[in-house]
Amino acid sequence: RGTDFRATVQGDRLRAETLEGEVALQNRRGTTRLPAGTGSQARRGQAPEASARLLPAPRLDGLPEVIDRLPFRLPIDPVPGAVRYRTQIATDSGFSALESDRSTSEPVVLGGESLADGSYRLRARATDGRGLEGLNGERTVVINARPEPPYPQAPGGFATEERVRFEWAHSAEATRYHFELAADANFERILVTRDDLTAPQLTLEDELPSGDYWWRVARSTAAEGRGPFSDPQKFRRPPPGPAAEPPEVDADVLKLRWRATDGAERYHVQLARSADFEAPEYSLETTPAELEMPRPQGGTWHVRIRSQAADSPPGPWGKPQQIEVPHSHWRALLILLPLLLAL
Repeated sequence: RGTDFRATVQGDRLRAETLEGEVALQNRRGTTRLPAGTGSQARRGQAPEASARLLPAPRLDGLPEVIDRLPFRLPIDPVPGAVRYRTQIATDSGFSALESDRSTSEPVVLGGESLADGSYRLRARATDGRGLEGLNGERTVVINARPEPPYPQAPGGFATEERVRFEWAHSAEATRYHFELAADANFERILVTRDDLTAPQLTLEDELPSGDYWWRVARSTAAEGRGPFSDPQKFRRPPPGPAAEPPEVDADVLKLRWRATDGAERYHVQLARSADFEAPEYSLETTPAELEMPRPQGGTWHVRIRSQAADSPPGPWGKPQQIEVPHSHWRALLILLPLLLAL
């Protein structure tokens, strides 16, 4: 009564650990008494070894209350003197029927992908160099890993379109998709929340300022309800291109200048007669924050610029500018002058 101990036979060795009360590890060669918190082992044909203190229980208060990924591998604080860690999971506090029993040399707790959603008791203990397992650390955890989140597809590491479009894998079982966009990785500054999506995509109505963003998506099904979010996906919104200053135009050259963009490695410049840039007449690149090109024909031109940093795609186009290139009437007169003199 009041005694709780573990006894394990492994090959030619018997190992015993006392958690409560006191037991005796005994064979023909001798006896070792094991009060609470101690353990020992005996090999075949040898007297039991002297008792030793069991390693303390691992601290599990840092584990999440809800686990939404399977299989899971969650870090815990190392136990001094431990060489291995064992995790056991059961549906009852007595651990009469284990749902999972896993060991590792790293200070982590483990759970397999076959665990069903629900509430469990989890216990972990550290093993010393003699193979003695220490005191139990226990807590209740809830597994809510289903339905699994859809796979995020776009955007990748950068988003340069005017209105960012998000895409994820289609699920035939999904009745709704749930979307969140945040300005931080912990989703403490959420910018967009949508719980009414029926298609595996979302295009933002407003243009995002430059900066780093994180997004995630979940799904609901008729059979399993709402599931967990996907892992956060990070992307960067490069700064928009600069605006051109008033041009310099002489007889043969058009010069454009603009404010340099921090980190820019090159600039892309387009000139088009049409304001929609559907078919720009000029598409040019330059390294400095200026461009010198042969003077185009006179009239109205539309100019837009975008910057590109190292190891990054080109950013969004800056606000288009309208410029006027004067018509070269003197050139026309020089062409007509010989004809006039011949009359």
